[in-house]
Amino acid sequence: MTMRDFVGHVVFTLATGFIGGLIGSFVANPLVQFYELRRRIRSRMHFYDNIAPIDGEDLRNARDDLRLLATDLLAFAETQPRIVGWFKRLGYDPEGAARSLVGFSGSLAGGTVLRRRFETKSKKR
Repeated sequence: MTMRDFVGHVVFTLATGFIGGLIGSFVANPLVQFYELRRRIRSRMHFYDNIAPIDGEDLRNARDDLRLLATDLLAFAETQPRIVGWFKRLGYDPEGAARSLVGFSGSLAGGTVLRRRFETKSKKR
């Protein structure tokens, strides 16, 4: 192996690592963040769905938890516009889902009709 071949291999290895790091940071990491946040939202919704009826401290906790998750999702949508564009092509609307989640958290005291309507709508996303 000549020095020129050695330098070529080193440059190729460094370039491949750099490109892999970019893809990991700017594509894979936001995808993992989105799906993890989506899982946490569904988990909280299922958790509070098992508490019937929701009132008092449980109601306040449910509202706070869901609003916190909604703000996390909204922040994701605002700070990852390219990834959100890809998600919209796949049928996801993170910003719309976040706004719906805020509305849902406010309607928890309104009874199960509003909850079922939201859950039906959210399962389509």
